[in-house]
Amino acid sequence: MRLFQLPQLAQCIGRRGVGGDGYHCPVTAAATIDKLGVEGGGYITQDDPRHFLWHRPAADIGGRSAKMIVFYRIANVAPGKTASAIEFAKGIAGHMKSTHGVELEVMMPVGGNPQRIGWAARYANLAALDAVTEKLLADQKYWEKIAKASDCFIAGSMHDSIWRTM
Repeated sequence: MRLFQLPQLAQCIGRRGVGGDGYHCPVTAAATIDKLGVEGGGYITQDDPRHFLWHRPAADIGGRSAKMIVFYRIANVAPGKTASAIEFAKGIAGHMKSTHGVELEVMMPVGGNPQRIGWAARYANLAALDAVTEKLLADQKYWEKIAKASDCFIAGSMHDSIWRTM
């Protein structure tokens, strides 16, 4: 996923094969976003009032064409804690894969506030997301890791989004 500022938006067109599952594009470029959605074969969702997320076509992301649930978590990094926060983020991703079989993608923004870290996970449906959430509530090692890294993030800055692919 890439966050594009308006001058970079033209680079979205024709670069569908570059990293991640899609591109963040400013709302002010709605006409171009519409063109990407129609001519590029992808689809568009809105994550906040200022940005749309253009998702690459399923053929571009490993042929996944089935509808699914995508969970995003974003947290603001505390000043001076970027290295520790990145280490934690990757550690949590490793724990989720080894303990729960969940593939977490760790991300940092290219534009906007650079002091953020995000995680994304895909689930077959809401029931699968709920099942992993229930397991996490009982996972003592997970909660120990969370407590140990609490100083890496700004309290109250975490934001979760649950999206359905189209």
